[in-house]
Amino acid sequence: MRKKTIASLLLVTSVSLSGCSITPETESSPSAWSAYQQFKRELENNPKNPAFDRHLASDWIELFDGAEGDELSELKNFAAYPVWLSNTRAHYEKASESGYCLSANGTAFDGSPGTVSVEYVREQDQVKASEIHYQYWENESEFPDEAKCPGDFELGFPES
Repeated sequence: MRKKTIASLLLVTSVSLSGCSITPETESSPSAWSAYQQFKRELENNPKNPAFDRHLASDWIELFDGAEGDELSELKNFAAYPVWLSNTRAHYEKASESGYCLSANGTAFDGSPGTVSVEYVREQDQVKASEIHYQYWENESEFPDEAKCPGDFELGFPES
């Protein structure tokens, strides 16, 4: 009887401890989707003057600093990637060489099927967008079913 009690105690302890273990990778891995959602909320709550520096990598901020007028407006519109999709149907994340990549599939603001692909890097202890790619599709069956970094897309040009 004592052997059964000890075995049961060991089993319960093992299950409890294994259920509570956290791997370093999971503990330190930020969520690209969470960064996307935070930026989307920022754009919705403060559309006239969002805090781009909280969500975009320093390369983007340097571009903003060097632009003015229409050029600056165009850059800010392009960089406001979460508002490009009016709704999101699916999203996928993966690690990349420099951080994390996210692909979000959904309906673009003009009603077309589209994918936003973003590569995130860590800066100042935050996950920030460093590269952004927008992709239109003929139909939803073309949506990627895995995360793609912006550089993974092939750009097709019309043949002349």
